[in-house]
Amino acid sequence: AELIPNIAEFVILANPSATLLKVEIAPLKESTLSEISSVILFTLSNITIGDFEGIDLNNKELKDLWDEIEKDNNLFNELYNVLAQLLVQGDGAYKINYNPNYEYPLIEFVEGLNVDFNYECKRLKEVIFKSYYKNKDGEFTLFSIYGKGYINYKLYNSSKVEVPLSMVEELKDLKDLVFLD
Repeated sequence: AELIPNIAEFVILANPSATLLKVEIAPLKESTLSEISSVILFTLSNITIGDFEGIDLNNKELKDLWDEIEKDNNLFNELYNVLAQLLVQGDGAYKINYNPNYEYPLIEFVEGLNVDFNYECKRLKEVIFKSYYKNKDGEFTLFSIYGKGYINYKLYNSSKVEVPLSMVEELKDLKDLVFLD
């Protein structure tokens, strides 16, 4: 087969009547790249998930509560998607939201493109989640800043100027939060 320089697909053909495998080099098709990537991501996700034994909590009441939260958020099944995103982008973070319309906290993975990490003396100080909104007044970016003991919210317009949260209807009732020890 003709070989495209630096790009090759290795096809392993099993011969049913022999124990030897034959390796052929063939030109790599563009569609094959995404197939190979998918197989690699799926395999790495399966290896990682296979070793995951869940979260170990010593308190039965807390464990039962966590099991309900995990089930409500479909976390175990979402791990495959999260791992694939992590393998492609390299980072991301879980965001925990409280919404009075739901019984349990809402846990979502935010991909690395929409998360920043602030460090102080090589220690994680804050995780900043970015969410995007658009309305008749323009385009906005909400920064949800999660730190130890607090969550702060800052809204910026497309010129990167801080504006009131009320500029976006869905955010008008957001308030900064402080947690007690």
